[in-house]
This record gives sequence, C-alpha cells and structure tokens, in this order.
Amino acid sequence: MTLTRRALYALAAVALAGSSVMFLGVAPAVAAIEPSFEVPCYPSGTAAQQMHMDDPIVFPGQPGKSHMHTFFGAKGTDAYTTLSSLLASGDSQCGKNYDAVDQSAYWVPTLYRDGVPEVRSDGSVELRVYYKRAGGASGVPIDQAFPRGLRMIAGNAMATSNPDPAHIWFKCAMTNDPGRQSGYYTNSFPDCDADQSVVLTLTFPDCWDGKHLDSADHKSHMAYSGGTNAACPSSHPVKLPQIIFEAWYYGVNGPPSDFQLKSPDPADRDNAFTFHGDVISAWDTKAAASLVNYCLNEDTVDCNTLTFDRIPIHYTPAQLDAQTAIGATTAPSPDAAGSQSASAHGGSAHSATTHTAKARSSHVVGASSMSGSHAAPATNTHGAGTHSTSGAGAGTGSAVASSHAHEAAGSTPALPAHTPEVGQAAELTPTGSSSGRWWGLIVGGVAIVLLPLAIATDRLRRGPGRPPGSSES
Repeated sequence: MTLTRRALYALAAVALAGSSVMFLGVAPAVAAIEPSFEVPCYPSGTAAQQMHMDDPIVFPGQPGKSHMHTFFGAKGTDAYTTLSSLLASGDSQCGKNYDAVDQSAYWVPTLYRDGVPEVRSDGSVELRVYYKRAGGASGVPIDQAFPRGLRMIAGNAMATSNPDPAHIWFKCAMTNDPGRQSGYYTNSFPDCDADQSVVLTLTFPDCWDGKHLDSADHKSHMAYSGGTNAACPSSHPVKLPQIIFEAWYYGVNGPPSDFQLKSPDPADRDNAFTFHGDVISAWDTKAAASLVNYCLNEDTVDCNTLTFDRIPIHYTPAQLDAQTAIGATTAPSPDAAGSQSASAHGGSAHSATTHTAKARSSHVVGASSMSGSHAAPATNTHGAGTHSTSGAGAGTGSAVASSHAHEAAGSTPALPAHTPEVGQAAELTPTGSSSGRWWGLIVGGVAIVLLPLAIATDRLRRGPGRPPGSSES
C-alpha cells in the first residue's frame, strides 16, 4: 500500500509543478508549425484568357509580344493589366474563400506535352501559391504584408541552364494521393510514372528595398533572405512573406523529352531551366495584414488547412498604411527595341519611379521586432516538402475539379477596422501565454483532487501513533 500512497503524492507533485510551469507561460515543447498559408488558384477567365502571349510586367501595353503564359488568380489578366484593373476585376479564380480578398495576378510559362498545352478548366491544373515566413518558426518575423502593386519575377525565361537551382526545382506526386510525393527534387523535368503527376516549384525573393514596386530588370528591388534565421540584407531591409509557386498538373507524366515550356517548338523540348513566375500583388489590405499576424508571425496554427473565413481579422492602422504608403506605380514604359533581357525574364529597360519608404507595419503582439541592418544573404535552400501540405484532390478531370472546388461562393463581408469578425478571437495568442494558462488551470485542478486523496489514503493506511508517510511493519 506504500506504493499507492507514494504514487499519489508523486502524481500530485507532478501536477502542481506542471500547472505552475504552464500557468507562468511556458508551454510544453511541441513540434513547431511552419508559418505559412496556401492560396490555391486555377487558370483564370475564359479559355482565351487563360493562355496567351502577354506579359503585363515585361511588355506592358504590348499584346502578343511575349511567349505563351498560363494565367492564374485574377480574371482577365492581359498586357494592359494594372493594379487598378486588378482591384476592379472582382472575385479571382482562387479557392478556399480567398477569391474575394486576393485579386493578385499570377502567371507561369505554359507547359506543353508533345506540343499540346496543358491548360484545363476542370481543376486538374492548379497553381498552389504558398505564402510563408522564410526560415520557418526560427526565421525573422515578417515586417509587413505585400505593398499593393508590387511586381516580382523569379526565374529566367532566357536561361540556357538552371539559373537558380536553390529556388527552382521539380518533383513527382501520386495523382490519386498528392500527399505522397517522390521524396526527391530535381533541377530539370522529372521522369514521372504513369500513376504520378509532375509538379513545378519556384521560390520568390522575400526582401524588399522599401522604395520601389518594380525595377528596370524587374528583380533589383527584391532580394532573398539568408542565414540561419533568414534575415534580410541592409540593401533590402523590409522582410515580406515569401511566395512559393507549386504548379500541379494532375495526370501529366512521362519522360522529360515529352515536355517543353513557353512554346510547342520542338527545339524547346526539355527546357525546364526556363521555368519562371510573375506576380502583381493586389490584396485586400485588412485581409493581408491579418494573415501576416495570425499565420506568418505566429507558429501555433497550421493555416494551410484553413479557408480564409477561418482567419481572425486583426490588424493595426500602421499595417494597412504600410501596404499603400509607396503608392501604385504606373505600368513601366517598354523599351524602344522591345527586346527581352536575358538577365531577368526579359525585362524591358525602363526606369522605375523612386519613392521614399514610409512607416511599416508593427509586429503582432508577442512577436519580436526587427532592428538595425541584417546580415548579407546566404543561399536559402529548402528541403523536400518543407512548405508543401498534403493536398486534397484525387485523380484527374472532373474528379480533381470536385475535390478542388473553386469555392467562389459569394463575396466576403467587409472587414471591420481593428476588430475581429463575429465569433473570432479579439487578439492573437502567442505560444505559452493564454493557452498555457488554461492548461495550467486544468492540471492544477487535477493536483487539487490528487493531493487530498493522497493525504486521506496515507491517514487511513498508517496505524495509531505513526507519523505521516511511515510504513506499516
């Protein structure tokens, strides 16, 4: 019986200690969730709008001047697209209830298989746009959401070899179980089996100079973070969310020689090294700030599994101002020759308007702030599957379409100022704060029950005149 008494005392002591630790704000160690969220987008607009030879960043106002692109997200993107036209375009072709708050335009070179373009409207061609904090949970916090009208290009359409193997790679995934992936990445088209689908992946830079929404080569205003905590260089001190494109082509597989990007020209076969991507950012400012606060500067919730209506709306005026303080630049003037620059996806030679960086966003409560200059960037590589979630969607054709329902059902209600939506948290909960205290109260309650029980058991078991805790002989 002594063992029983000792066990009760031990359990009570452990419970009291555990409740004290958690109540003081130290939560039990758990695996960190990568701070990120996913916006799944599909070829946008009519069949003619989904694929054409326009590029509103490189060749603004010059329809048909570029190579073939497939457009996702905002509907009707073409050579004349601007920030104003995106914001006025209405709902986008993106799922998970992001269609009313993300009017950004996303595009990649069209993928051809044996000369036939892989562009479909049934959900079997999907661009998963991941927004993440570079460096994961240990990375430097995000300074602000994307400034409205920011233009970015990653990759190089004119490359003759993989220009950036740390940020451009390819993989195979099981068509009927996309969560099961090949387990390896390649820097060229992979040889996917008949039951697999090819996936093209591209990582964008995440550090902004704070002054320009574009630049002459469409790249110089951005840089990659680096180092163990993914800090930004002093030349580009503003850390933004990092975009990762995953272009999924369900049911598309075969040897690398079957594929080409940009055109059906046989001379372009197996030219994976020319993979690139473009973004013109056009977010609802309240939504974008709330996503940074809840999903990227916190690591307690896996936002990849959430639809937008599950995200608490919480922001500060400074976080909204930071997205519009620079202002919208007009479309850059094309160069006289109209030629593409091999250095940056064929950027036209124009001078971007220079602006003065203004106050940026305040960090969410509980997130550490950034100060001073950051170390120069190092190569920022990503391990296999670090940002990808086990996607839903199985099979091809209508089966994939039903699994990846576009979820464009009505508009999202207007977002209130500085207040949460009804039924959502009024402020964010850092790890080990309120949640730890709740656990502390629960475990403390267990201790309150166990300790009297241990004492009562001890008194019942000991003989007359025996001191507490003594054993019977």
